[in-house]
Amino acid sequence: MMTLLAAPLAAQPQMINGSVQPLALGGGLTRNAVDAFAAKSATAWVGYSVPALDADRRSCCWSGDSPACCQACRIEPGSSSGTTFSAADRTGAASLEAGDLHVLMRISDGRLERIRVFSHDCALDAGGLTIHWLSSVAPADSVALLGSFLNATASNRLADGALVALALHREPAALERLLTAAKDGATTHLRGQALFWLAQRAGDKAVGAISDAIANDP
Repeated sequence: MMTLLAAPLAAQPQMINGSVQPLALGGGLTRNAVDAFAAKSATAWVGYSVPALDADRRSCCWSGDSPACCQACRIEPGSSSGTTFSAADRTGAASLEAGDLHVLMRISDGRLERIRVFSHDCALDAGGLTIHWLSSVAPADSVALLGSFLNATASNRLADGALVALALHREPAALERLLTAAKDGATTHLRGQALFWLAQRAGDKAVGAISDAIANDP
């Protein structure tokens, strides 16, 4: 008789200081649902996993305290760690989910205030806070949510985080959203950052958009 083992919750982040709690949002991952959850929450993080653009790249961190990467990325504001993007280390055992990207959104004072992204194999230090984790998020829903922060009313911090996340999404719609922000973004900051991340993502379609934007943006 064959025994079926329950699938591990491999998509959840590796934590060394904090906790991960499952979260279900009524209606799925939408801006309204996330805002409603944030409005009634204490300081915490909301996170989910989507396929990353390039499984051979790693989004982890460096530490201001040491030239080597810290034991885990400290994701709370004011920490001495920052995100960096580098070639993945393939010397060890391959991870089944090495191509996953973790998208994390920080809640404070009843609203979303920042977005950060990390590779699946990057351990996280949440400073003792909780990460409320959404499972089975559709990449297209993630793109729509992140795109909702690319407007004139969102802070530069939120918009910048959303652009980084979009640039690292495998979902084709993410490229379209970056192209739109680069050509029609409401502010010069938004257009400039979108152009930067298009250049990182590259591709013939992105190169054409970058050339047009530079030529036509006052």
